[in-house]
Amino acid sequence: MPLEQVVINEVEPAVVEGLKLRASLSGRPLQAELKSILEIAAGSEKASDWPCIVPELARIQAMFEARAYGDSVDILAEERSK
Repeated sequence: MPLEQVVINEVEPAVVEGLKLRASLSGRPLQAELKSILEIAAGSEKASDWPCIVPELARIQAMFEARAYGDSVDILAEERSK
């Protein structure tokens, strides 16, 4: 079965740059990233698509590692006592 082609015109430059960054973080070319996004949106995602988010998850996790978080029980108790 031959594959279809899709052309999207008039895409904002910021959107294209965001997609390029997402592709770079996933370690794949822009075309592969766009194909993955479309497959997921169409409901035909593949298990092989999920490893691409691991670098992004690691980056986000690293952003929060150095932060100290208090116990929410203490915060709620303090708020209720006001």
